Amino acid sequence: MILDILKEGGPMTTIEIEEIFRSQNAECPDSAALFLNKMRLSGKINGKLSIEHKGWLWWLD
Repeated sequence: MILDILKEGGPMTTIEIEEIFRSQNAECPDSAALFLNKMRLSGKINGKLSIEHKGWLWWLD
């Protein structure tokens, strides 16, 4: 589901992704930040700390 969200929405913050999950009554297996970071470490998504967005920014290549 996260991959689909990032494909459709482009780069997003953790909070934006969490809001989409809540609006669809879905839940991450772990906390969203932890799950996103696991996906980043495995190379499935990209992420970096963004001062401009005041949090992590996530995207696909």
